[in-house]
Amino acid sequence: MLFSKKDRAFRKSYSDFYPLILNALYSRVVNREDAEDICHEIFVNYYRKFDEVRDARSWLFGAMKFCISNYYRNKEGSDPDSVDISNIEDDIHLAFENGFRDVRIVIHEAIENSENYRDEEERILFDLIAINNYTYEEAATHLGITKRQAHYRYQQVSRRILEHLKERGITRIEDLL
Repeated sequence: MLFSKKDRAFRKSYSDFYPLILNALYSRVVNREDAEDICHEIFVNYYRKFDEVRDARSWLFGAMKFCISNYYRNKEGSDPDSVDISNIEDDIHLAFENGFRDVRIVIHEAIENSENYRDEEERILFDLIAINNYTYEEAATHLGITKRQAHYRYQQVSRRILEHLKERGITRIEDLL
């Protein structure tokens, strides 16, 4: 069976983002079947809008926020206002408290800087291991690479992120305060 260029691109994007979206959904919904249903809905809509989407990651996380909101709005007996989805992507508000920089802001900026990743697969690998606590083996399986490749690429990304922090004058924990 031959797939169109769009279908191949979508399949790649799907395999890259599905584990992240499903895990983020599951952490908010706490019901595996509901999380899978919502994830399916998100990716069906993503396929429909695929040609219009410029940044897959942003679009998918935005759609996820919308779907989680709808889920709790439509769920019988739940209060949609009681569910905090504002930090679903670790959305960090730029703020200073008592004259100290918020460490999360600096780390978030370093992690989100696209220059620290050679491609989207490296970003996903880092997210799976560092943020979602996947093992190298589990991340490698999701990405279709070897455990050794996952370990090596993760170390490369980590090194780039540390270099990014050093470029901003952060060489010690105390520099973050």
